Amino acid sequence: MPRASNHYNVVVIGSGASGSALAARLSEDPQKSVLVLEAGRHYGGIESHPPALKYCHSGAFAMPGSADHWPFMAQLTGDRVISVARGKTVGGSSAVNGAFYGRGAPADYDGWAAAGNVGWSYEDVLPFFIKAETDLDFGDSPGHGAQGPMVIQRRPESAAVPIIDAFRQACFGAGFPEDLDINSATSAGVAFTPTNASNGRRMNAALRYLIPVEGRPNLTVQDRTFVHAVTFTNGRADGVVYQRDGVDGAVSADEIVLCAGGINTPHLLMLSGVGPADKLQQLGINVVHDSPYVGQNLMDHPFVGIPYRTTTTEGPVPGGLLPVGPVILNYTATDSSIADDMCLLPAIYSKSTMLFGARSQSLVDRARGALFLRNPWATWKGVWGGSAKAALQDFRQRKDLQMFVELSVELSRGELTLTSADPSVLPQLSFRYMSEPEDLRRMRDGVRLVARLLEHPAYRRIGAQLTTLTDGELSSDGELDRWILANLASAAHTAGTCKMGPITDATAVVDPRGRVHGVEGLRVADLSIMPTLTRRGPHASAIMIGERMAALIAEESS
Repeated sequence: MPRASNHYNVVVIGSGASGSALAARLSEDPQKSVLVLEAGRHYGGIESHPPALKYCHSGAFAMPGSADHWPFMAQLTGDRVISVARGKTVGGSSAVNGAFYGRGAPADYDGWAAAGNVGWSYEDVLPFFIKAETDLDFGDSPGHGAQGPMVIQRRPESAAVPIIDAFRQACFGAGFPEDLDINSATSAGVAFTPTNASNGRRMNAALRYLIPVEGRPNLTVQDRTFVHAVTFTNGRADGVVYQRDGVDGAVSADEIVLCAGGINTPHLLMLSGVGPADKLQQLGINVVHDSPYVGQNLMDHPFVGIPYRTTTTEGPVPGGLLPVGPVILNYTATDSSIADDMCLLPAIYSKSTMLFGARSQSLVDRARGALFLRNPWATWKGVWGGSAKAALQDFRQRKDLQMFVELSVELSRGELTLTSADPSVLPQLSFRYMSEPEDLRRMRDGVRLVARLLEHPAYRRIGAQLTTLTDGELSSDGELDRWILANLASAAHTAGTCKMGPITDATAVVDPRGRVHGVEGLRVADLSIMPTLTRRGPHASAIMIGERMAALIAEESS
């Protein structure tokens, strides 16, 4: 949209799930000019997307050498460092995730409200979940939508896959109930996962929200724009400085909304002078507001993949199924005080197929392989943490399937630390997985549950057997702990680093309307505001946050 002025009513930084929803809704007001700044590329419609982004079963975007992700490295525990890829394209991480569309549990949002976040209870946010979706299975049911941008469906035909059938039967045999709708208010048990995928293609938030309305004269989407900082005058955010294709640029705005995600949003805040004053001063950054908890409260969904082997093949697999978790078990760990705090997700492809695409000559697999060959050293570091032992183990297990055990409610907390005033230097991520003993105990419980499930007759019929975990490791807490710590991985559901809370909460970075404490004209609207990370994958919650913040901003403007 050509403009005579370089000033906008609202500048949105980031075009991921929250940013796409926010910008699309704000620009419904023709009197409000909206600029979206995205560091990555704009591919346009789904047919123009490269295979690595288009298809749900591809992970090529996350391989070193891909321009479509931020190459963050994270320290999961004291000595385990791996790659945590986040989307760097129009659509953000919604363009690279597993297309799982789970809302979270009512208790998640009611917990936010109980902590002083007025307007964020389950009852408060439910209308925005409904507004966002067209649920092809439950759209006519209470609590669901039939007219929203995000098209949601489940794939019950996946029950025909031997691996999925065995998983379901084993879970039922262990006493877990069937859950017909994971996005209902009373979800628990074995469910087919809701997805925002069509024929195996990711229909990300930008494709559903932003791109269809790009023709609006008051909406501009500017890609390949690396934002360096938000600028302030007398404590009020009034502009953004950036670099695009090697050329410096700047815009001014009445209001700026950070939607850059759980890593880049706190990084940008600190680069802009909002963060822990002592650390900013050490790096030569002018302090606009001392906000010591920017970058703290880092949360994720840690998981481990448990390798096993069967005599069955990977197929036949109905087209377009998610590679991990076309079904899911949500359950409560033994002796846990937190309901619905764990989940199990079976993979339907072998390690080799998921990592290298070795069984197929599809464009997706060739793309992934090319990226691996282009940067073998970087891949070794990012995927295996530079460990020859880990790489060799994966090679030996290349024909294995995996069942993933994930902490849905993590008690441990990590931090994000600024290490340089140079915007191009990525922040340091320390997840501190399992620093709370209860997290490790529940992971042990989950691994042992998997071992019991694999003993079920349905798994026995397909010859299932563990390939790495020994009976000795399973029976010893200490040995099993060591195995878990050596095999931890990240779901890359980074959240909580700009915690939302009332002014009376000393650990809060933003208020319940997303406004950054201590300054004016600046908000945050993404997963970083979560006081606690929701159960399930947070994609649907990120979209809800964008919808909710758009409504709050519109309310203030009227």
